[in-house]
Amino acid sequence: MPWGSVLEAKSMENPDSLAGEANDLVIVDEAALNASLEDIWMQMLQPTLMDKSGSAIFISTPRGKNGFYKLFLYGQTGRKQREGKLAVTFDNEAGVSNDMQDWSSFQKSSYDNPLLASDAKTSKEEIDSAYRRAALSGKLLKFKQEYLADFEAVSDSCFPGFLVDPTETNPFPHVVDYIWHPDEGPVYAACDHNFAKPASTIFAQVNKYGDVVIFDEKFTPHTTSYMQGQQILDKEKELSSQAIRLWKSESAELNTRRRITFESIVADISGDQVQLSGRTAWDDIESVLGRRPVGLKQDRETGANMIRLWMNFPQFDHKGSPIFDTDKQQIKRPKLFITRNCVHTIYAMSTAVFKKGKNGVLKEDYDESPEGYEGLLDALRYLMVHLFHDKGSHFTVLKGVN
Repeated sequence: MPWGSVLEAKSMENPDSLAGEANDLVIVDEAALNASLEDIWMQMLQPTLMDKSGSAIFISTPRGKNGFYKLFLYGQTGRKQREGKLAVTFDNEAGVSNDMQDWSSFQKSSYDNPLLASDAKTSKEEIDSAYRRAALSGKLLKFKQEYLADFEAVSDSCFPGFLVDPTETNPFPHVVDYIWHPDEGPVYAACDHNFAKPASTIFAQVNKYGDVVIFDEKFTPHTTSYMQGQQILDKEKELSSQAIRLWKSESAELNTRRRITFESIVADISGDQVQLSGRTAWDDIESVLGRRPVGLKQDRETGANMIRLWMNFPQFDHKGSPIFDTDKQQIKRPKLFITRNCVHTIYAMSTAVFKKGKNGVLKEDYDESPEGYEGLLDALRYLMVHLFHDKGSHFTVLKGVN
């Protein structure tokens, strides 16, 4: 350029070609098309911006909930943190912060672009025409993806309808801004053991309505079962300190204050099998916590179905009778919620796809991912089955988490 700037166009097909001199700005077009986007960003592109404190812009039509979707979630988290709706925290154990305030993300449909055609009226007519053609040909998912920038338009999503934010048609999202309080209900820890992939531990609270709120998570690589036990113990200490501060601020009676302990430590039943060392993973956790994990034998389909049920739970009145809407359909509301700080669990729920069986037939459980996010889903299903499966309990649902 006459003023000294240099504009280069490169392809992401050869990621090694992206490494090089410092950049002021990197723009990645159709970012969702690259399956290795997240790795290329962290290893090749992000380092080129450090010298000049540069910026990056990722532009794309969604292609399901892949690496581009994860970057989109970073932006949504950043917005919540800037607005003061989500706290910025630091994990002393991992040595990292969840600070995403430098990230922003925006989502617009083709209807928001008045110049898609020659003028605004023609633009809308063209999109409406495309919608009619898509509806007649059974291609509505493709239309939502291409014209509405819809991340949800994936036919093999294992947990369809999982909502990060409310929509016009559904004001009840599964991702919530929730502040844990010790008096709202018992707390549980659920974990999936792994060392080759990140070990997964989630922390949940169950309120008096039977709502399950996942309020924190651990997703750490190279973590032994003994280390998982220590993570759980540290969380109990953290919650106890937090509870004392809350009770003091509320001037709660001294006899109501107590040490916070998890009602149960729910874990993979295979963790009770003796290894070559002569010990089990549950032995290691018990040596740290002084109590043994619990768990029920189950398959993934059973647990996945339990998760889907709590995602959209049928509503009943105080007499236990079903509540119907004006179309005589039973009303359903979420009873499973995840707080915004649990970014890995949100991503796992959002991106999980059905496992394919023989001849490509989709099964009812979820497939494994290279990054190991299925471990978080495993921990969640262990918890849900432990809490509710075959217990003969019936929950009369009047409301969920506000």
